[in-house]
Amino acid sequence: MGSEQVTAKRPTNIYISADLVSRAKAITPSLSQTVEMLLEVWVAAEEARRNDHVACVAQWVAASNATLARAGSPDEWSQF
Repeated sequence: MGSEQVTAKRPTNIYISADLVSRAKAITPSLSQTVEMLLEVWVAAEEARRNDHVACVAQWVAASNATLARAGSPDEWSQF
């Protein structure tokens, strides 16, 4: 017995090229299952990319704050 998790599903309308749908149906026995699998992979990759970006920005902010704490604010350097 598999450890597949049952998730709620609902019908969804999306617009896809008719030619692409025909070609995909000729390749896969379940277009819905294939699209769901590919969308899951894409969403996971996009979430990871965004999380990496947020982490990178947080590191930059921390480094910038550390530099300012060490060297002081540019306003403090101004002679005007």
